[in-house]
Amino acid sequence: MRSNAIVIPYFDCFSAAQKKVINALEIPNKVVFMAADEFDDKYVKTTGDSWRFRYSGADLHLDFSSFECGYQKKLCKYLIRRYIIDHIPFTTNNLLYGFKQIFIWLKEQAASFSAKTFIPLLQSGEYSSFKTRNETFYYALFMLKELGTIDFPAIGEDIEDDLVLLPRPDNDNWGIYQNAGDAINERRISQIVKGLWRMSNNIQKGTEFSKMELRNNSYLGVSYVSGPRPSQFDKLKVSDFNVDAIRKAGKASRYSLKIPYAKQGRVVDDTERMDIALPEEVGVILEAYISAHKLDDGEKLFPSFAQSSDSINKCINRCLEVYCKDEVRISSSQFRHNAAHSLAMRGSSAEDIAYILGHSSLVVARHYIMATPDLALVRLRALGMNQAWKSIIQLMTTGELVFSDKWSGRKVAGVIGGQLHYHVGGCDRDCAECPFAEVRSCYSCLFFRPFIDGVHLEVLYSIQKEIIQTVTLSDDIGDMGNPVIPLLTLMRDDVMSVMKRIEQRYGKGFGNYNDIEFVEVQ
Repeated sequence: MRSNAIVIPYFDCFSAAQKKVINALEIPNKVVFMAADEFDDKYVKTTGDSWRFRYSGADLHLDFSSFECGYQKKLCKYLIRRYIIDHIPFTTNNLLYGFKQIFIWLKEQAASFSAKTFIPLLQSGEYSSFKTRNETFYYALFMLKELGTIDFPAIGEDIEDDLVLLPRPDNDNWGIYQNAGDAINERRISQIVKGLWRMSNNIQKGTEFSKMELRNNSYLGVSYVSGPRPSQFDKLKVSDFNVDAIRKAGKASRYSLKIPYAKQGRVVDDTERMDIALPEEVGVILEAYISAHKLDDGEKLFPSFAQSSDSINKCINRCLEVYCKDEVRISSSQFRHNAAHSLAMRGSSAEDIAYILGHSSLVVARHYIMATPDLALVRLRALGMNQAWKSIIQLMTTGELVFSDKWSGRKVAGVIGGQLHYHVGGCDRDCAECPFAEVRSCYSCLFFRPFIDGVHLEVLYSIQKEIIQTVTLSDDIGDMGNPVIPLLTLMRDDVMSVMKRIEQRYGKGFGNYNDIEFVEVQ
């Protein structure tokens, strides 16, 4: 573990606009460690310049006092705090050390804090001469991606488009930091999809939502599907939204949206648009939004903002506060990156990806294909079988744990792996009907109340049985891109998460899955 007690001499690398944004950044008095184990500290106080805590068997010390520039100090505190939200804090010591190396380099070069400074640095590979060597690339990548989510001056939200083209350094032993460059993780996507589905289902049942809720979820839904730029959102008209088919018995309604092209290498007719099919859930929300605001075909679909990028991101993140139940922030630019990443993972052509992104050039699309091997999926599956992963699984995906004899509400039941499972938990949902598959979706649902004495081990066995059957079938037909495999793997992780919570709180007699032999999914 590196010591980060090195002095960073004063150097003013920020513009007046950047200083204004840094002053406005909010850092809570305590940062909570969501995946802390029994003997780990559960939080760290952030009021001073010395953050001390114990995690994963080590005493860690983040020393911010060595920054002579207050703006650099506060920005690093903010970034470390953002990193802890989705990562284990054990690596923050090295991350802070990396940030300090970057600011030392800025002073030596007398350079400004801007994309024009960082992109050439990352392109040239000069970072390999830093004390943190190739790790520096991923430290800087995380920094730029996080600042892009708040449209930081001289960095900008569109920094994602530049970052995806950067060549990645050769691997050494810092694989954990490469997660900073990944697309939106599957757990977040699952929470978003379920949130949109739940709202759509309630709309169809007659539930009324405020105009603001409908607007915010419309932004989120469209961003999730294709990740339009703020300039594309600004050009959308009501007439661009189409109901292609009305729901009939046993069939879903079909919706589409004509989205204007984004970056173009030539001048094009402003009426030229691309037709994007929308999932029924997003279409229902958009239809309700248009109806609530009484918009006519010739009007703008979304309101005009003085700062479109910042305002759209705020709308999106208000929804995420509800759906994810923790402090997560995702920008429309990250959704665009995620859409391209997902298409590349599913074998889409460069032309298809460029079409969804609204690009007239195939350069960026081809890079997504080349830079998106199946390693991400392999890593997800491998982590599910790794002992260390069991100890760091997020522990707040469901509601409170209860004993079955204390639960008086509705119990859930469902079939997995050809077996009926019913003694697993209760549902605290207000409505009697659940729009999701019971048991299969429960372990990642905030309304699920897992039974402490439930038969979760049997559920885990059944999921593993389905994984083996699905992989065998995929092998037989030569389809290694079967989308069911990662869904089942994620479901398995959710069950393991609940079992881990029960085991940590009530001991080895409950929720123990250490004796299960997991079959590696290829």
